[in-house]
Amino acid sequence: MARTSEEVVVVLSPLSDLDKAILRCAAIGLTSKEISPLVGRSHHTIDDRLKTIVRRLGARDRHHAGRMLMFHESGQDPLNAWGPQSP
Repeated sequence: MARTSEEVVVVLSPLSDLDKAILRCAAIGLTSKEISPLVGRSHHTIDDRLKTIVRRLGARDRHHAGRMLMFHESGQDPLNAWGPQSP
């Protein structure tokens, strides 16, 4: 599980184009069944990939993981993807 911005970048950087597309869709709130036809994979595959990525990032959920990618791609700190963290 990634705990620092650098660790998050290490997880995000090598993601495949498919995984990044899945995360972008998750970031805007699409379900696995909605993502499935867009990327040509079953919704079960989408769920499995998202669960793995969420766990590796230490994200709260799939939407948070997607926002982390979007923040990273825009040059912002991916750990700020959900606003200020509670202590």
